[in-house]
Amino acid sequence: MFHGLALMDGDPDVIAISPYPLTIRYLGRNPEGTVEWKDHIPDIATLRRDGSVCFIDFMHDLDPRRDNDRHRELMISLKEDCSASYQVMWATQILKQPRFFNRNLLHANRPSRGEVDLTIIERSILEQPLPMTIEELSNMLPLNVLVERWGDDARSSAEPVAGVHVVFSACLRLCYLGKIDLDMSKPLTTSSTVSRRI
Repeated sequence: MFHGLALMDGDPDVIAISPYPLTIRYLGRNPEGTVEWKDHIPDIATLRRDGSVCFIDFMHDLDPRRDNDRHRELMISLKEDCSASYQVMWATQILKQPRFFNRNLLHANRPSRGEVDLTIIERSILEQPLPMTIEELSNMLPLNVLVERWGDDARSSAEPVAGVHVVFSACLRLCYLGKIDLDMSKPLTTSSTVSRRI
């Protein structure tokens, strides 16, 4: 569940996550084959950017609670009763690479209080004629490095901060915020293509 939540938090289309959101009452078959009311509390519910709601259960692939009939019954009930969807996320699906690494990278680069403000660079990226690679963006943007200096030193003494690629970080933040698209099926690098989000 921890890894599943990290995956959801790195998904730019998920705008809210609620743990153990409610008890779902649905019609299901018991072992004797008769239909009865059953209750289920899903692990989480997500609200997506398009307004849709999805209830999700996280399960290990070897989980003895695997029950395809119950999953189908929950899916039908949620769709018919409240226009929501239901999904079971299995461990191998959650940890599938490179998607899991990419989502964690987005999560790690999400905007946080007290960090360097990349607003100017983000705005400059959104003004470019996308699609183009992060490397192409970095080469064409005038503000493409982060510099530092001691407070009492002259501005001209500022030096680039080693190991920080601000255009790459800004692209990750913009993707996390749902303002651009990056191909999550490949590892995110400076060769990744930045596309305008539709």
